[in-house]
Amino acid sequence: MNNLFNDAIDDAVRNRNIEFLIDLIRRDNLRPEIREHLATVIEGLLTKKISFPNRKPKQDLEEKRQAIARRVLEVKKTKRWKLRSVVDFVAKEKRLSPKTVWTAWGYWGPALVAGELLREKYDLDRLFNAIKVTGQEWKKLSDEDAKILNGVVQESMAIKDNLRRNTTKSGRCK
Repeated sequence: MNNLFNDAIDDAVRNRNIEFLIDLIRRDNLRPEIREHLATVIEGLLTKKISFPNRKPKQDLEEKRQAIARRVLEVKKTKRWKLRSVVDFVAKEKRLSPKTVWTAWGYWGPALVAGELLREKYDLDRLFNAIKVTGQEWKKLSDEDAKILNGVVQESMAIKDNLRRNTTKSGRCK
């Protein structure tokens, strides 16, 4: 248990997670060994024997790009603007360059649009509720739901193949 806390403290220093260190300082139910390690780390930081890393850890770009593309789709649906205006709006809103937003949209946009189209066309929310697992067993699908699911799979594979043909070597859509 002590090693777990010690590793968490060291990880907090590596990731510049000062809030975590402050929260630990304020706790009164820590074991003496953990308090000692925390005191040593804090002393090292204050006396500059230990320092934070020179740069912050890298962010997860995939999640960030996907969130940007989702925002573009959301604004496009609500405001019904042309894509160029939506990209400029999202870039300004998120304080990003338009190129960053275009890159995110080029990577995630077609998949999000295809997902929306399939969700609406096949009423996927109802189908997913029909499939939900109860306990350890799957619900049995009716023949109609099985046909719908088969259609979704076939159409999503066609969309995937079409996206693959419409992408350049850099991975961006044409």
